[in-house]
Amino acid sequence: MPNTEHMPTGSDVLGIPIPFIAHAISVSLPTWDDNVAYVERDQRVLAGICETKFGQPGEKCFLFPSAYTADAFHQFMINHPSVPPSPIPVRIVEYAISAKGEDPLALHIALFQADAFSLGKEFWQHTGLGISSRFASTALNLLAQNSEYTQTHKPQHGSKSENTDKPHVCKGDATLAKATLRQRIAGMIIEDSPPTPEIQGTAVSEDDVFLFPTGMAAIWTSYQLLLAARPQLMSACFGFSYTDTLKILGKWGPGYHFFAEGTDDEIDTLEWILQSKSISVLYTESPSNPLLRSVNLPRLRKLADQHNFVIVVDATIGTFSNIQVLPYADIVITSLSGYFSGKANVTGEVWS
Repeated sequence: MPNTEHMPTGSDVLGIPIPFIAHAISVSLPTWDDNVAYVERDQRVLAGICETKFGQPGEKCFLFPSAYTADAFHQFMINHPSVPPSPIPVRIVEYAISAKGEDPLALHIALFQADAFSLGKEFWQHTGLGISSRFASTALNLLAQNSEYTQTHKPQHGSKSENTDKPHVCKGDATLAKATLRQRIAGMIIEDSPPTPEIQGTAVSEDDVFLFPTGMAAIWTSYQLLLAARPQLMSACFGFSYTDTLKILGKWGPGYHFFAEGTDDEIDTLEWILQSKSISVLYTESPSNPLLRSVNLPRLRKLADQHNFVIVVDATIGTFSNIQVLPYADIVITSLSGYFSGKANVTGEVWS
């Protein structure tokens, strides 16, 4: 029987999620007023509240869940000024939000002049390190309990979306949930791997599994790790990849080689380059999205062993349960957004 529940034609708080559940990872801003509110940092937007409370005239902000991510934003703004060599000043404010009977929530606010907003948005977009919608919702709820924020826009009739989340998960529960998830992923990789000689030496334990809030956060973090070890070396992207992956390789590090087709002929070209120049890492998708092309991973693995570079494979389309790329990769990245949620209301990524 079709769902005949009335869906709103206007705005609930700031647009409508797709699907119509809380924290859906696809959203719409259906009215002009919603778009204006988003751009002008309306008080319905947590960033707008933080700008009002901590900002100086002419300042905007981005919000981060940790000091580490806020500091990474600060460093990006210093390294990529719009008018070199003038660094962009950034102020970091830690805002501990608490309410009676609740664990405090630490919000890290990066404040900067409004004319640098587009540059700051590049970091937010490419790295995936901003706060989640659940983080923002929890912060707003705590502020409401403290009477620092009042929801003036009441939901319209029939517009309440489903939300089965706990209001505020305590730190102990979150730690246990992450450990359980890592154990489950490691177990699935082992169970789904056939006992063949090709996968010997690739046993995975929960200590080999790392969780990230978004896919881009996983890719960005992997590249930061490799840059720290070999900062002078270029990288490579093999095959058509997600746009923000290329942006990360271009904006952080000394540059990259791009092999758009991912063919054996381009492996020949890569092999020729490696005769005179080293690379630190090669990123590839297998299969790729949306072209569903698979690169010659055994041949790339052989080159990596010969020339001492790391291979990072994004296996999101097939997942680690359906395709065996671990024997050829040093890091396998898989999205958990679609793999571990049937409601399209979580983001997440895993290394293995």
